[in-house]
Amino acid sequence: MPDQQIHAHFDLKYALEGRIVTLDENSTVIDRGRLFIDKGNIVDIRPVGGGFPEGFGSKDVIKSGGTIFPGLIELHNHLPYNILPYWVADRQYTNHEQWKRVKGYKVNVTGPMQTLGKTPGFPEAIVRYVECKSLIGGVTTSQGITLANSSLTKRIFHGITRNVEETNEAVLPEALTRIADVRPGQADAFSNSLSTVKTRLLHLSEGIDNKARSFFTNLRKQDGSWAITDKLNGIHCTGLHSEDFAVYGAQGGTMTWSPMSNLVLYGATADIQAAKDNNILIALGSDWSPSGSKNLLEELKVAYLVSKNHADMPLFSNEELVRMATSNPARILGWENALGSLSVGMKADLIVVSGYKGDAYEKLIEATERSLVAVFVNGVVRCGQNRILRKFNFDTVDIEKFQINSSKRYLYLKESNTDTGLSNITLNEAKTRISSGLLNIQQLALDLETAHGDGLLSASANPFDMDWYLVPDFHSDLDGHDHDDAHLEWGASVPFSEVAEPIPIDLLTVLEDDEHFHRMAQHPVPDYIRKELPAFYDRPALSLDQSMYSDEDGRWDNFAELMPLETFLKSASNLSVEDKLLILQQARAILEEAYVHRVLKKSMYAIHPIDRISLMIRDIRYRTSTDEDDKNFHKELLDIFSSLRDLHTRYILPHPYKNRFAFLPFLIERYYATPEDEDAVYIITTVFKGVEKDFPELKAGLEVLYWNNIPIKRAIELNSENQSGSNEEARIARGLDTLTVRSLGTTTPPDASRIRLSCYDHEIGEPVDLEFEWLVSYYPPYFDSSVEELSATLVAHGFDYDTLSVNQMKANLYSGVSGKKRRKKSGKWVRPTNYPKAMKGRIIDGKNANSTVGYIRIYSFAVPGALEFLQDFEEVFSELENRGIKGLILDIRGNGGGLITASEMLLARLVGKEVEFQKAQFINSELTLKLCENYGVDSPIIDLSNWTRSISLSKRTGDYYSNGYPITKVADKSKIERLCNLPMALITDALCYSAADMFAAGFQDHKLGKVIGIDGNTGAGGANVWSHETLRRLTARAGLDQLGLKPLPKGANFNFAVRRILRKNNEPIEDLGILPDVVHKITREDLLKGNPDLIRRTMEVLFES
Repeated sequence: MPDQQIHAHFDLKYALEGRIVTLDENSTVIDRGRLFIDKGNIVDIRPVGGGFPEGFGSKDVIKSGGTIFPGLIELHNHLPYNILPYWVADRQYTNHEQWKRVKGYKVNVTGPMQTLGKTPGFPEAIVRYVECKSLIGGVTTSQGITLANSSLTKRIFHGITRNVEETNEAVLPEALTRIADVRPGQADAFSNSLSTVKTRLLHLSEGIDNKARSFFTNLRKQDGSWAITDKLNGIHCTGLHSEDFAVYGAQGGTMTWSPMSNLVLYGATADIQAAKDNNILIALGSDWSPSGSKNLLEELKVAYLVSKNHADMPLFSNEELVRMATSNPARILGWENALGSLSVGMKADLIVVSGYKGDAYEKLIEATERSLVAVFVNGVVRCGQNRILRKFNFDTVDIEKFQINSSKRYLYLKESNTDTGLSNITLNEAKTRISSGLLNIQQLALDLETAHGDGLLSASANPFDMDWYLVPDFHSDLDGHDHDDAHLEWGASVPFSEVAEPIPIDLLTVLEDDEHFHRMAQHPVPDYIRKELPAFYDRPALSLDQSMYSDEDGRWDNFAELMPLETFLKSASNLSVEDKLLILQQARAILEEAYVHRVLKKSMYAIHPIDRISLMIRDIRYRTSTDEDDKNFHKELLDIFSSLRDLHTRYILPHPYKNRFAFLPFLIERYYATPEDEDAVYIITTVFKGVEKDFPELKAGLEVLYWNNIPIKRAIELNSENQSGSNEEARIARGLDTLTVRSLGTTTPPDASRIRLSCYDHEIGEPVDLEFEWLVSYYPPYFDSSVEELSATLVAHGFDYDTLSVNQMKANLYSGVSGKKRRKKSGKWVRPTNYPKAMKGRIIDGKNANSTVGYIRIYSFAVPGALEFLQDFEEVFSELENRGIKGLILDIRGNGGGLITASEMLLARLVGKEVEFQKAQFINSELTLKLCENYGVDSPIIDLSNWTRSISLSKRTGDYYSNGYPITKVADKSKIERLCNLPMALITDALCYSAADMFAAGFQDHKLGKVIGIDGNTGAGGANVWSHETLRRLTARAGLDQLGLKPLPKGANFNFAVRRILRKNNEPIEDLGILPDVVHKITREDLLKGNPDLIRRTMEVLFES
């Protein structure tokens, strides 16, 4: 390669003073130093006060007032596309071939790019604009811009900044042109294409599925060795597994990491921990503006945030991150003796960041475009403050002023070897021309097609016979043939002009670009990006950007990973075929071998869930396409589990759906105008505090008539069809309960991202129409069995996962829990010590002293310890008893269950020594037998020995169920003292479930008092519930690997009924529930004023009995 330097140095000679961050092998930082530069090279470095080398004096000193770093080197940037703003993708993908086929990508990216690139007047504008854009972001070296002419001759544009493909200097080996994916059987040919001097930049395994990964495994040659050397730089590497990084690192491969683009397009980035663990040299690249960062400064912040929020936080030090943009890419290219660090003899590519205090490396990470005092290429200041440029005797005709918000900056655009016809244009002219072209893109496309004489252009077409046109993406195949992206040819022969739409230009800097963040907000990037990245640019978090809700006074601070539903639904679980098959196989195993209600459900509802799962397995195995959206998979499996009508037995979706809730900022409840009415009235009862500022007409008491133009009653019925209630009362109650708060981890999302309510305001006598946007937040429950340690408590649960989790989310919305101080309700409430959120009590005054009663509301049995729960109840009851109560009302409405032993021990204290604990039965199967045989009286976790004999005998008797034995065990029931000898009554509803159902059944069976229901039944859930993960860990601990239970991918799980519960008369609770002795229909006063009519009616029943 001849040494014919492209970049001018103009014989400049000066000394640049500031804090010097050398990034040399010793990580030297000189707090006050001077770089002595002559003809583009660093000829000396000295501390201030260290004198001057020969030929330099004080007159040559330029005081930068900042911190000096090596210029930023970027190995991954599709420069021409950087005129385009964020492309708002329709969803996240699993490999790069998917989004390249999407219409929106062609409309917003490749179509406009190809049109302008082939239209006279635009190539030179694009070149000027994108090069200045990089420079303003501190980049002094990037990937090049490819040009072509009518004879198909290709060349690389030579501009102000360096490009890695064509340097014309031996000390700067040129990078080989990037190529397409390596296909099967091409590894040997690819290996032969690798140089011992020049680094090959390869888009490697871009995506996160097996197809993306295959482009790495395709590098394995026929002899078993790998086509990988230290001269291969893999861009992206998102598809590599940890073991792949081990191979890649062992062969000396290097990597360019583009986290922002990865997160936007795929919802994940490379396993950067594995890359680090295998000593892989990592560089950073911003990719391009349509899906990545605007410049390398922004990408550096994204890398910092990924590192900071990694499980092993921080994964990288600040210095390691800065090296990814400086010394690491220089080493990858073999340029470490010329660029990437600051030492004598190196080329003077520099950037100066304002200020010189604080952590030196953090200074660059936090820097914005406005922070850059100056950018030097080959010793020539190319961008900076006027005070810096004034130190040089530049002709003002070559200097152009521009602004970053209110700050003035200057560009020096003179070149020694002008690239004819493409560089003789100012930045302002370029911006104006491109902006006009993008707004008029449809007409330009039509003109191009007309000149071509055909609506479909090939990528090599040059209708206007231009001297040079842009080739936006240039590749060479393994045979050395050149190819470019032919994206103007539409699959159904549709000319681009027929679909082209005006789009704005992507502005030069992040600081000035509101649209940049608005578009970013429409992608479901991680919460730490949405919150922390804008903060670097003094902007608010993106959580509610462009939504209809304001974020004043921090009203949404308690909501993690908050975003509009429309944005969230672009994310995906991205399950592989193997992941899906594993989930289905484990679901089938659970239902066949452990699910206790299988025969009952099949008999009652004529369902065949195992057959449906088997069909899904067959379809997936024989499906030719691997690009199917996971949403259909989840929807089908949710429907199968919903058909069981068993709230214990649920499919819990993997991340990102797990523990996420879609919600609206209000609750809708029902009441009956008279006890005789069959049709309820639906009103808004609770509004999220502060949201009324966004919706002045929204208030408690509004009657809701229509939901998205559907009568509200029918809307609730439709929602109830997605619920798993065991009876009609339970399904309708859950349809209403989850109308405005829905668990995305266990149900399908709302059909539309917005809802329209038609209401009536009785106070003003007028109709009110309101529109709301669904929001999504992450809120993990406190009872997640998949992460708890194996214990007796863990295997004694009986709960409705949805009701408990939705109640918890509602508490966060409307009760100020999870971080905010609970609002006092009057001082009359008594809350216990251990679990204050599980119950509360108060005195209710009657007509006279003899009718004063105690009222205890038990919200949940989902507590860590039964004894502590019992202590809490005794504490509350004792406080009420000391005030002279004459009766006791227990209210378990909305109680989704929890710890069976907590509910039964409470029942035992109310009954006394005559209590009969409810019995539980297993299904008889090989799995349950092995489990019972391995967990006996000596187990610290659970004693299942009672069930062993009957399950074993079933092999001879053919019985379906085991014998029944209590889950709650007490050594000596005769020592149980009755806590309350007062008249008692119990209030229930159709949301009472599982452990709450069991409590109500025991209350009724032991004749403790009347049951008053606001619905005609309870939720009818009678079972002990385990999770798949609990069962898997139990079998693994017992060495029962032969049973085939395996961990589920990405946080997926199943809850299932493992032991059914029998009432005192041996009737099952499941599907039958507990019928109340008295039904009270909720009134408007009950909803809006604290249940006065319900309490009054309960007191009447209490004293009547």
